[in-house]
Amino acid sequence: MGDTEEDVERRSDELEAVEAIYPTEFKLLTDFREVTGSGDGDGAGKSTVVEFSLSMGLGLQSSAESGPPSEPGMLILTFALPSGYPSTQQLQVSCRCDELSRRLLDVLTEAVAMDVDQLGVGSEAVLEVTSAALDHAQGVVEEARAAQDAIAAAAAAASKANEKDSEWRRVFFWSNHLLDGKSHKKEAQLKAAISATNLTGAVFFGVPGVVVVEGPQMSIDQFEKDARALGKPLKPKKSQAMPAKVADCYFQKVKSVSTTAKGGLNVEALQADLHELKLEHKFKHIIGLEDLQG
Repeated sequence: MGDTEEDVERRSDELEAVEAIYPTEFKLLTDFREVTGSGDGDGAGKSTVVEFSLSMGLGLQSSAESGPPSEPGMLILTFALPSGYPSTQQLQVSCRCDELSRRLLDVLTEAVAMDVDQLGVGSEAVLEVTSAALDHAQGVVEEARAAQDAIAAAAAAASKANEKDSEWRRVFFWSNHLLDGKSHKKEAQLKAAISATNLTGAVFFGVPGVVVVEGPQMSIDQFEKDARALGKPLKPKKSQAMPAKVADCYFQKVKSVSTTAKGGLNVEALQADLHELKLEHKFKHIIGLEDLQG
């Protein structure tokens, strides 16, 4: 069915209104209004009278995989106003957004198509469909952003884990007491936990006790968890970076330093190791004397 004079007038009025509301977003693509309905000329017999696009900014950054789009962050709605619109023919709409995945773009396109079908024929639909499409697009954009954020968070967590795993440190821990002797199973298990996590270090038995470990930070974290599980919680007192990793190791294995004759911490042995590590000034802090004085 062809145009009526009313269709022509209503279509023209609607086009003027759209261009007035979206002056910078509007782009005329095809215009056969002057020739449609005539028996000759390039536009004769054309079903589409007017075709135009609206490029709406969404503020969504382009992903690296999709490559740089021609219009970053744009939802492009292309409208075709056919002969007979709006009285007997429906509005035709297509969507494009290079920043959205094919799945999300299909979701948006389907939602817009449903809006067009619900409006049917008989009324101007461009402005209403545009408004609805922007609402739909906002929801799709939020879904895309949530997916991007989840990917970025996972990548950051993996990067942080890799960085932590590659970082080596020497950590001195304080314990309320570490009792020496085979009868004290928790202490024996604590020493075994150092080796089990591929760390080197030393256990200074006594009251208080001191444990020092060297190795990857993630292994040290695991050792702390194991110590708590054994009922021997440890308090970190001093940490040193080991940029050269294995080459910076002071302890070649896990050594034990027995208590004094009175069951106390072997202060001389601990001070000797601290001297070699240039940490003599941290002695009181490591054994907890500063905490008591405070």
